[in-house]
Amino acid sequence: MSDENTRTQPPDNGGTGTFSAPEGTGTFSGRAEEPTPNSRPTVPGYEILEPVGSGGMGCVFRARQLTTNRIVAVKLILAGEFAGAAARDRFRSEIETTAKLSHPHIVALYEAGAADGRAFLSCEFVPGGSLAARLDGTPWEAKRAARLLVPLAQAVAHAHAAKIVHRDLKPANILLAADGTPKVADFGIAKQLGSESHTYTGAILGTPSYMPPEQAGGAKAVGAPADVYALGAILYELLTGRPPFKGADFLATIDLVRTQDPVAPHVLQPKLPRDIETICLKCLQKDPAKRYPTADALAADLGRFLEGRPIVARPVGSVERGWRWTKRNPAVASLTGAVLLVLAIGTGVASFFAVRAEDRARDATDSAKTAAAREADANRERQRADDERDNLRAQREKTDALLYAAQIYQAHAAALEDRTTRLNQLLDDTRPQPGRPDRRGWEWHYLRRLTHSWDSEGKLDLTAPGFATFDPKRESLEWMFSADGTRALVLSYGGVPGRLGRPITRAGLFDTATGRRIREVPELKTSSDAFQYTNFGTDLRYVARAEAHQQEPGVPPGGAGKARYRVRMVNLDTGAVETPFPDLDVQPQVWVAPGGNRVVISPAGPAKGPRIEVWERGRSEPARAILGPSPGDTTAIVGWISPDTTIAVVVYTETLAKGKSDGPAGNRLELWDIAGKPVRRGPSHAWTSDQFPACCFSPGGQMVVMRDGPRTHGIYDTRTGLRVGRWEPRNPTSLGWWGHRVSDDGRRIATADPNGLVVADRIGDVLPGGFPPARMSTHPDDVGVWRSAVLRKPSDSNSYQLFPAFVLTPDGRRLTAGAGDGTYRTWDLGQSTDWATSWPERLRLRDEIGAAYPTARGRWVLYFSPFGRNDPLARSAPFGVYDALRRETVRTFEVAATEHASGTISPDGKRVLLWLRDRLPPAPAPPHEGSSVRWSVRAVDEPLRELVGGSESSAAFSDDGRWVIESRLRGPDSVRDPPSQTVRVYRAADGHLAREVRLDAHDAALARTWVTPAGALVISTHPEIHPPPDKKPEPVPLTLRFHDIETGAVRGAWSPPAPYPVRDRNTDAAPSPNYAADLPLPFFSADGRKMGLSLVAEDGSVRAWVLDAATGMPEAEFSAPPSARDRPVGAPPRPIWGVSRGAFGPGGRLAVWAGGDLVTWTGPGAAPVRLTGHDLGTSVAFSADGRRAFTLDTTDPGSGGGQQTLRVWELPGGRELITLRIPDERTGASAGGSVSRDVWLEGERLHVMTPTGVRVFDGTPLRK
Repeated sequence: MSDENTRTQPPDNGGTGTFSAPEGTGTFSGRAEEPTPNSRPTVPGYEILEPVGSGGMGCVFRARQLTTNRIVAVKLILAGEFAGAAARDRFRSEIETTAKLSHPHIVALYEAGAADGRAFLSCEFVPGGSLAARLDGTPWEAKRAARLLVPLAQAVAHAHAAKIVHRDLKPANILLAADGTPKVADFGIAKQLGSESHTYTGAILGTPSYMPPEQAGGAKAVGAPADVYALGAILYELLTGRPPFKGADFLATIDLVRTQDPVAPHVLQPKLPRDIETICLKCLQKDPAKRYPTADALAADLGRFLEGRPIVARPVGSVERGWRWTKRNPAVASLTGAVLLVLAIGTGVASFFAVRAEDRARDATDSAKTAAAREADANRERQRADDERDNLRAQREKTDALLYAAQIYQAHAAALEDRTTRLNQLLDDTRPQPGRPDRRGWEWHYLRRLTHSWDSEGKLDLTAPGFATFDPKRESLEWMFSADGTRALVLSYGGVPGRLGRPITRAGLFDTATGRRIREVPELKTSSDAFQYTNFGTDLRYVARAEAHQQEPGVPPGGAGKARYRVRMVNLDTGAVETPFPDLDVQPQVWVAPGGNRVVISPAGPAKGPRIEVWERGRSEPARAILGPSPGDTTAIVGWISPDTTIAVVVYTETLAKGKSDGPAGNRLELWDIAGKPVRRGPSHAWTSDQFPACCFSPGGQMVVMRDGPRTHGIYDTRTGLRVGRWEPRNPTSLGWWGHRVSDDGRRIATADPNGLVVADRIGDVLPGGFPPARMSTHPDDVGVWRSAVLRKPSDSNSYQLFPAFVLTPDGRRLTAGAGDGTYRTWDLGQSTDWATSWPERLRLRDEIGAAYPTARGRWVLYFSPFGRNDPLARSAPFGVYDALRRETVRTFEVAATEHASGTISPDGKRVLLWLRDRLPPAPAPPHEGSSVRWSVRAVDEPLRELVGGSESSAAFSDDGRWVIESRLRGPDSVRDPPSQTVRVYRAADGHLAREVRLDAHDAALARTWVTPAGALVISTHPEIHPPPDKKPEPVPLTLRFHDIETGAVRGAWSPPAPYPVRDRNTDAAPSPNYAADLPLPFFSADGRKMGLSLVAEDGSVRAWVLDAATGMPEAEFSAPPSARDRPVGAPPRPIWGVSRGAFGPGGRLAVWAGGDLVTWTGPGAAPVRLTGHDLGTSVAFSADGRRAFTLDTTDPGSGGGQQTLRVWELPGGRELITLRIPDERTGASAGGSVSRDVWLEGERLHVMTPTGVRVFDGTPLRK
């Protein structure tokens, strides 16, 4: 892009009036009359890398666009004294002009804007430099020059079609790509035909050596022929090594342009073809009407010259040359004419008719050629129109795809912030327009499931006539619902924040079915000058209140003395108040059973042992009185009573010894059966804290929920005291005093959350029973499959008071929640399961301190416990097999071992491969000390019987699970028994040895063996690696031989075209290197007929091969160049040399991991697409239609853990749609170790393997 301004006097740079950037910078030309700012500016969205040029109107920088991570050129207008109004207008004109153009041979404009008060534009960065930098005065070969000019003429024609005239075409404004492709740049003084110019009449714009006479004369009406002339001047310089006119200075050059004809090119280059000279001189005609009418016509004639066909242009005749000479030399011409007049008249008359006949014949021939040329031009125009229409359609598709990606990104952000209204709006905006493709995919349906709302709603009449008004905006209101959700009680605390113990100013009882007030409850008013403790029955029929009512006898009111306490019963339906129990001499807590016939009373403060009295109405003494022990330095207090008053939660607090700080050292909770004979039932749960955790009973009292970990709820069966479930909410702050409800079966739990209500459903059991808990670091009930949903609040407000009260029915099928504005919502949770799929299902296989290491093979998960974590003397290892589709454990078993146990499972879930290590008994000689390693294949339904096993070797399942491959390296026993390598293949179903192959280690090193799903045993070998000392080993070639498993016959052999790298497998502390080749990692198509291998070269390029899985016959090859991501221009690629794993996708798609990139191809010969941004890509899955790719990425691989990131990509464009982050949930001792990570689809349910289990993200469309 040129920065030429209006010129009214010659410049100081030799008459060219331009400034060119150094060779290779790929920058744009500009005037060097003004100083260039040295400091790097700041442009939002760009990283400024380096300045590459400056001019009178602006500065050009090489930069990186942050949103696309591509290298661009950023041009900024000069600020302060370096820019005036005219420069700003011209800069704006350049932006508007370039934005209208889209052509492969015109530098593309990406963005325009303003930064720090300075206008800027970003455009395509062309790294090859300018054509001016390539010209050194050496003439080009004619066809080379013509080939360069054809695309330039086509680009200029495209601009003319948009009614834009460049007016400053010259070599400095022709930029060259890395492959030499020319591009037109710098529309700084371009003119929009039919619009006002930024110059005044008489001003001379452009570069004199390349401007036409009319432009050199200062004419304002300069049109498309001016650009044709400039193209001819460029062609002239290419052919001759010099421009057509170049004077001593600016004005001399202008004079030559206006008055002289250029020297014929063949004079300077005698061997120049005549046709190319004719084309060049036709462009340089003084009269614009005699030049090519359009730039397309020039391109067409150049094309004819390149194809060896006749051109349309005709050379200038001798008569016309003479006439031009006469106009330039009138005096000499007059004298010469007088002398020759007589001869001219004589010969002229004689030859007139002959010349006329010859001209007519020539004209006829030319007309025929012109007609043929015009027909060819018309065909090309039609083809160009079709191409432009296709380009427009492709551009529209690209724009729609970018818009959809942006909307999905914003929708996901709204979902993370729980802005439901915004989320719905964005998803609705992505619905396809008529006649446009539907771009919605898995991610859209996943996000749509986050918007499910309530099934019904109602409103309490808080301002009914004849009753006291409740004002939610001015009063602090507390809600509570009856257990069945049919009644609501609203308490007002006036302007004081509502909590128990503060004065209640008024109360109202409401019917939720109609919203009407049943009655005022003035009996609930309280004062703040005396002790009061109130408990509401879960049916909201009776209220029990303990209060201080008088002093000891003989003590005046307000005097010193011991207080007396009484328990009053209030009937909420009638307002009747009773005092059915005798006075108490200690501050009591009180709980009332539904119906009001039974009350439980216990001291409000801690005591040496739990004291509980169960009173029944109509009796003058307790029905049951319980006084429990309190061992050691502990005190006890009754924390909670079940709604049916049959179970008590007793909190034991251990006090600190004297001399230490005050306060409790820890708490322990126990469940007491107080309905009949007092019985202590677990959980005996220790809780080290200065406050004991909150508890909540189910409506029927069968279950109790308590916080039993830093992030978890424990669900306990009150009848057995055992924990039957454990759930971790997404927001640990929801583990408050009154923030959870649980159903009577313990399989559904609701929790208050700052963003709404979270409801979790236990949909699967990992350990149904029979699994030995003593061998597990986790309790048998610590694990399970939960799926959660956020039941949305009525608006996007973040107020925690939106749902101050809620109730879950005993069967867990109905949830009712009240909002602070008097409205209440109801969810019918039993109607369908769709309500509970908006947040990922979680299969938890380990807790905070345990470590169950799962390995996934499709839908099956084998999990087990690390050895010795809980029982150093263990002699067996526990295992479990979980079915992710059925969401339950299908088998648990133990296997004898004494030191280590691990394993994997076959893809069909029928067999397991176990690795077991046993400690050897001590022996006098050190070589006999240590451990023995063995492997074993067993059927899942009969895990105690070994199908096949071995020791001191490695074994693995084949990808289809039908075979077990054992590899063993055997050392030399004698000189006659050299080291050997043996490969054995067993049939997994019965352990039958199908094939054994033995290799002599002196001939080749065994690299890797595997069995393909097509039934071929593949053995890969490479030469022995023994490099000289202090020399890096060279890559080694691999040979793959395909054997028939049953017969042993060789089906085929194949060697990768590229050698595989060699690495030292020893650590830095090893005394000597242990060199081995990187081993190929095969992957197979879904039908098992194709096998893929890949290699990332040292320069970062990627190669992949597809072979026949039965014979090794190569079928296709894929390649991708090195990634330029995060690499400056000229710097070598990132070294990521080595093998990588890949995957086949639907429709012939192939994907290969290359460092942090996933390289994908839609098929053989297709351009590669890189999905970038991963730290350590581990797995990939494709949707059934191939339009989506799901990649699993893991950070911090060194520790074996780290955060996992699931990304959803749009294909084939390679745009990232949403990112789902899965944090590492392990803490403490469980944070180490490794785990097999994978991602797979079951329908539209996306399963992700995590260090602690399995997460399921559901993208199944909701039922209408």
